[in-house]
Amino acid sequence: MPRSQKQFSELRDRSRQKILASALELFAEQGFGSTQVSAIARKAGVAAGLLYNYFDGKEDLLKTIVRSAQDDVSALVDEILEKPETRDLETFADSALLSMQSHQKNWRVLMRVMLQPEARKVARGAEGGFEKHLARAVKSLRPKTGGKPGFTDKEITEILHSIIIVYIITENIKLARRLIALLATRR
Repeated sequence: MPRSQKQFSELRDRSRQKILASALELFAEQGFGSTQVSAIARKAGVAAGLLYNYFDGKEDLLKTIVRSAQDDVSALVDEILEKPETRDLETFADSALLSMQSHQKNWRVLMRVMLQPEARKVARGAEGGFEKHLARAVKSLRPKTGGKPGFTDKEITEILHSIIIVYIITENIKLARRLIALLATRR
């Protein structure tokens, strides 16, 4: 029985997602520079030629992975800011940490890749997109907190980004929350 257009679309999307997940895992395990496109295709269970139907090569794969992660962060920021209980930096950060906790393995793998000099070079500029979304949240929350003097929005954004990185690396949510509480009181 022939497949419908919808079935072909779903099959293509599943193949594409398997390729992206395989690439991310191999980039983390072997290093971006050492990973061969053929190894990605093999791990994803697809022919190398099929991989090139979706992506121009491993650089395109990495950029797609980073853009997807940024889209996830943007959606998360929007979702948290829309909640009525998000009144300040602490509630925002706590919600972000809880959400990240459920996907921590993925964030940790992505971070391992983004710490590689070759990967950073390929994704140049893309990694700054994460801070852009945090900056939007900080700016949005500033009026709700009375705009107390202290750190600038840029400094708060960079500190918050660092706290999130520390959380991803250490998995210590209590430490992350204490650092955020300290940041909020110094704000």
